[in-house]
Amino acid sequence: MTQTFAAVLLALGLATPALAQKASDAKTASDYFVAYHKAMSSAKTIEDLRPFMDPDQQKEMDKASKEEQEMGVGMISGMYADITDVKVVKETATASGFMLDVTATQASDKTAGTGKVEISK
Repeated sequence: MTQTFAAVLLALGLATPALAQKASDAKTASDYFVAYHKAMSSAKTIEDLRPFMDPDQQKEMDKASKEEQEMGVGMISGMYADITDVKVVKETATASGFMLDVTATQASDKTAGTGKVEISK
């Protein structure tokens, strides 16, 4: 679980520019992260992901064929859907944004795990 959860968190780390842009829409960084995870885990089309992508990420995705987009959405959704019961247990302000301590369960083997998510301004 720790390795899979770490991989998911690494993917989240790569998405922090998009998180930073949308974080101002949420009351807290924790609220935003939970909404982000929910959107990623239930995405059916690229349009479900688009609100969480920065303009460069959107342009890159738009270059992909429809089949590649569908495959990408399926991979993202599947990866996030396997991480359930996501809870932020601590939110700490940092010089560049926020650090979230999170807990979750890997649905495929019911293993609990912890991790950190950095949200950049």
